Amino acid sequence: MRDSDESRETDRSPSHCDRTSEIGLELTQDGQWYKLYPDGAGGLERGHGLDHEGTYELLYEGDHIQMNMAISGGGFIYIVPSSRPIP
Repeated sequence: MRDSDESRETDRSPSHCDRTSEIGLELTQDGQWYKLYPDGAGGLERGHGLDHEGTYELLYEGDHIQMNMAISGGGFIYIVPSSRPIP
């Protein structure tokens, strides 16, 4: 995986979820997250800089897990998964 700071810095979307070019999200064991983008050679590269990386934490809340994501450059995303019976 290659890291490319400049290409991701100049291709920013106003949204935290740039659905035009990002193709995934990497969560690392050390609590970091990175948006993933095609590298042009069939592989993936991590996004870097504002809105393309940050930190996360998992909170175990008894019957569910909450994920808190801090966005590099400011802002937070709070995710509380919901489970429903599959019909």
